[in-house]
Amino acid sequence: MESVLRFFQAFLDILDKHEGSVAMLGIAITVLIFRKEVTNNYFTLERDNFNEIFKDIILKDIPKNLVELEAAKGGEWESKFQNLEVVLDDALEKAKYFKYAMPYFYDYLKEVREKIGDLKRHDKWMVYRTSARQTFLVEKYCRKMINAIINASKGRILIIRLSQRKPIKAIRHYFERKLVDRPIDRILESRIKSLADDFITVTDIEGNEIHTEELKNISCNELLLKCKKSNMVIRNVIAFAPTSKYYFGYRFNLRYGKHIGYIDVISERDENINCIGCKKIKISDSSIHKVLLLWSDVSNMKVQMYDVIKIKKSI
Repeated sequence: MESVLRFFQAFLDILDKHEGSVAMLGIAITVLIFRKEVTNNYFTLERDNFNEIFKDIILKDIPKNLVELEAAKGGEWESKFQNLEVVLDDALEKAKYFKYAMPYFYDYLKEVREKIGDLKRHDKWMVYRTSARQTFLVEKYCRKMINAIINASKGRILIIRLSQRKPIKAIRHYFERKLVDRPIDRILESRIKSLADDFITVTDIEGNEIHTEELKNISCNELLLKCKKSNMVIRNVIAFAPTSKYYFGYRFNLRYGKHIGYIDVISERDENINCIGCKKIKISDSSIHKVLLLWSDVSNMKVQMYDVIKIKKSI
């Protein structure tokens, strides 16, 4: 406290010794106040523009479409997602004014819109993501867009402006490509849906072969697995809860580099099924269970084929 008082005392002594210094200090303070007032007036004007452009979009349109998307069932999801995309494209079209007034803000909205577009479903999306995860990501990026609009309307633009700086964008995009949910190409290339019946023989303990469509009617509590071809090998057998969804992802949802990281089956495991190595399955109750089989050609162990079979222990 004493050091602060000494500083102000020395500062006042300097002002006394130099004529006009007080006036110069007053002018500097006036300029700062004027700049602050101009900035406030600018964002007051911009807030009116934000309300005119985005009010209905962020208060009604986007929330309404997200609620419908979350409640969508089966094939409804794609049509609900398209409705949401129409709203987002309309928002981006109306925001073109900011492409010139606040280019970093427009670029941020465009970037988020592109990420939402990347979440459009295709024929293999369920290999690496569940429907709940897919919808969660859509909602996550919509929240980012809404929060960016609200913050910019209040003049809180520092984070948005920094995020669009070229060095920061380059660093962010580098880690986005390497970590968490990306890239998916390695999963799609290395996990291929196939038919277990074509490659794997399932028998009971007496050696009687059971076809996969008959598995849920078996009357034994133990199954044996064997590849039909000598060049094939079973890689893994995983039982997961009948009501749970499964998909392939990186362990801890994290990866780095093309050859680093372990692809795992993400699901709730079934404790009523005991998978012993890659050759034996023991069933402990009479419910219908799901078992995921993974196998590979010995000449290409990086690629794993997979299929799900249903089994049941009859009493």
